Amino acid sequence: MKSKNKIDVLVLGGHVQGLGIVRILAEKGFQIAVLDETNINLSKFSRYCHKFIKCSNDEVEEFLKNRITDPNFTNCVVFPTNDFYVELLSKNKEVLSSHLICAVDSWERIEVFFSKEKSYRFAESLSIEIAKTFQVNTLEEIENIDIKYPCIIKPAVMHTFYKKFKKKVIVCSNEEELRTKLSLVTSFFSLKEILVQEIINGDNSCQYSVGVFAIDGKIIRTIAANRARQHPIDFGNATTMAVTCTEPLLIEYSQKIIEHTKYTGLCEIEFKKDSLSGKYLFLEVNARTWKWHSICQAAKIDLLIPYYEYLVSGKQQFEKQHQKDAFFIHELTDLPTRLKMRWKNLRVIHSPEGYNKQHAVWNKNDILPWLMEKLFLPYYIFKR
Repeated sequence: MKSKNKIDVLVLGGHVQGLGIVRILAEKGFQIAVLDETNINLSKFSRYCHKFIKCSNDEVEEFLKNRITDPNFTNCVVFPTNDFYVELLSKNKEVLSSHLICAVDSWERIEVFFSKEKSYRFAESLSIEIAKTFQVNTLEEIENIDIKYPCIIKPAVMHTFYKKFKKKVIVCSNEEELRTKLSLVTSFFSLKEILVQEIINGDNSCQYSVGVFAIDGKIIRTIAANRARQHPIDFGNATTMAVTCTEPLLIEYSQKIIEHTKYTGLCEIEFKKDSLSGKYLFLEVNARTWKWHSICQAAKIDLLIPYYEYLVSGKQQFEKQHQKDAFFIHELTDLPTRLKMRWKNLRVIHSPEGYNKQHAVWNKNDILPWLMEKLFLPYYIFKR
């Protein structure tokens, strides 16, 4: 009989993405623990969360290393939900693997995904187009770059930039504004860590992603989706609605990226379709699960459980699955997003009829996270 204290899965991060992991793996009867730096997270309140651990980002590494001697965590699979956790697990994978199973690839393989400057050069080497991008060594070089305005300032590594500015990019309307805002950014980051990029034509409905489960550079399963709405609208950090789609070119691009990195694990490969040229431009790779990954349940494409089976038993042969029409929606963030889009006279894609629906939070068998999300609404509005 399994000990009531034995943990099969540890999820690092307890918001919507983590909640999806908890619910999917709980169907297999696993005992799941959730770690988060705050008590204000949804997974903590799930009926499927066996144990909650509050732990600051500064203490996570020490906590994980202390689990090496903890029998309750022997062969526990650890899933990250953001880039901070991915980097921490990947860089410490060799040390932790004596007792824990880290659901990340080696740092040597995923480092190229962490630096956008490296990612863009890598994509171009595979003949995958990107937005026109520059890196300057001095502020004086700005006058020499050939770029259309408005443009954006974005970081080479996102999670440190977002933590400081609470946004993914900074928009600049002209050269003077670019110079001023770059000067501000360089108070905290060096120019080597910053990119200047043209804005890709098209609204947030032009966002696309391919979710992948791969082993040693071979794609086992994929799911493709149009990330129809996001929050914030222009340069979002969270998808509020995603709809499955069939885009063979995106699968082809994804296969190139996975094959040439020999990647193993789950990842989301993001693209944006230029509304004028019709071309798909590469954005980034998230080497982990992503917010809308639970759409896989409605689409009948299983990515998470096969990855778990591979990690635990080494299983590599899985039956073929066919993607069903489905859409993901996070009502709490999607409603204000829709209202803002209508206020700005932007096209709003309606929920597709006949598609299987995957709620981000609502689940009739696990209601408390949905209720707590409403209670936490003031915090989300003023603190996040």
